[in-house]
Amino acid sequence: RTVIRAPFAGVVAARFIKSGNTIQTGAQAFRVVRLDQLEANLHVPERQIYKLAAGQPAQLTVDAWPGQSFAGEVARISPVVDADTGTVKVTVRLAPAQEQLRPGMFGRLRIVFEQREAALLIPKDAVLVEDAAESVYVITDGVAARRSIRTGFGNDGLYEVTDGLVAGESVVTTGQASLKDGARVEVIPATGS
Repeated sequence: RTVIRAPFAGVVAARFIKSGNTIQTGAQAFRVVRLDQLEANLHVPERQIYKLAAGQPAQLTVDAWPGQSFAGEVARISPVVDADTGTVKVTVRLAPAQEQLRPGMFGRLRIVFEQREAALLIPKDAVLVEDAAESVYVITDGVAARRSIRTGFGNDGLYEVTDGLVAGESVVTTGQASLKDGARVEVIPATGS
C-alpha cells in the first residue's frame, strides 16, 4: 500500500521482500545499483600515501576479462589512517561506458604516481647490491668492468638507472657474481633476438 522510490536511477540487483509482505520501518527492501558510476576501493599502506593524489590515472584489471584493462582515476583519499591495519582507504572512480565491469568484481588496481620519459632501464638481475651500494658489470671490447650506479624506480623486472651508465652500454645479466674486474667475457645474444 505504498510506493518505494530510490533516490537515484539504477538497476535492482537484489530484492529482499515479496508482494504482500509486512515489513518494518527501515528494513531493507531492494538493493539498487548504478552501473554508470562504478568505484573501486583499495587500502594503501600509510608509508606510501605520499605518492597518491586525487586525479592520478589508474588502470583496473579483473579476472573476468583477462588481458583487458579499464581506465579510472583516484577520486578520494581518506583523511584518516585505520589504526588496526595501518592503511588508508583510496577510492578510484572508473570511467563510464565500460560495460564489462560489474559491481562486486574482484580486481587489481595500478595507480600511476609518476612517469619518467626516456628513462634508461636495465634488468634487475644485472644489478649487484653490496653494503647498500649498487653496481653492474659493463662490457667493453669483451672485458667486464665493475661500475657503481644509482637506480631509481623499479617495475616489471627493470630498474631505472639515474647515474653511472649511458644508453647503449652492455651490462652482464647472468653470471656476474663470479666475475672480477678485467675478466674476459663472451657475449651470448638473448634467445629470440
